Amino acid sequence: MATTCFISFSHDRVNEQKVNRLNNIVNGSSSLINFSERKDKSMYSDETIWKYLHDRIAGSSCTILFLSKDLLTYNSKKLDYVKGDFINSGWIYNEISASLRDWKDNRINALVCVVDDEITDLIAYNNGVIKGSSLPEILALNSEYIVWVTYSAFIANPHNSINQAKQRREDQIRSGNTKYRIVYDLHSR
Repeated sequence: MATTCFISFSHDRVNEQKVNRLNNIVNGSSSLINFSERKDKSMYSDETIWKYLHDRIAGSSCTILFLSKDLLTYNSKKLDYVKGDFINSGWIYNEISASLRDWKDNRINALVCVVDDEITDLIAYNNGVIKGSSLPEILALNSEYIVWVTYSAFIANPHNSINQAKQRREDQIRSGNTKYRIVYDLHSR
């Protein structure tokens, strides 16, 4: 059975080549289905765009986040949240938060964080272990649930990381949602 994947990333031009490669890997696999939003919806309201994204995330079982340098620096607002205001929080925060929710129409997604090789020193990444406080809060609070992998390692063997993430998802579902302390909504903490 194919794994449906939603790819979350910053739409900054500096990421275009790497994101295209991620999309090509998912699109070129017979065991993966790309459930990412493919059409430009910038002409729609935020609420309409979010409905499209919600449907894509709800239809997927694995979210792949490409954590790029711009998300930790000048585009960090995309991973920020606005207290009590989900729609006006950062787009990537919303995608990750929605992926971690156990909805009635979708179980919690597996989550793979593909860390750009250029920033492993910024987030204290060491062989799949994340240390330090430089991560955005939604990622730091869920770091044990997330499968962390460098971009180059993911490109070399995407199925390994996706299968690990799917196993964590299954463990979480089987445990009655108690194995990992998942925080999907910083608003209600």
